[in-house]
Amino acid sequence: MIVAAVVSANSAKILSTGLVVFAVVILHNCGGYALGYTIVKLLGLNLRQRKTIAIEVGM
Repeated sequence: MIVAAVVSANSAKILSTGLVVFAVVILHNCGGYALGYTIVKLLGLNLRQRKTIAIEVGM
């Protein structure tokens, strides 16, 4: 309900900056995936653990 209230109160701003916000969210999540995977790889964990941690950090 809180998110719905905030979105409805700022719908005009969201529509005008929607593409920029979408791009930032995508870049933020992809950065999390890459950072999580890379750090765990440097720590020497196996592929299954690297994938798991990358997904958790990216989400």
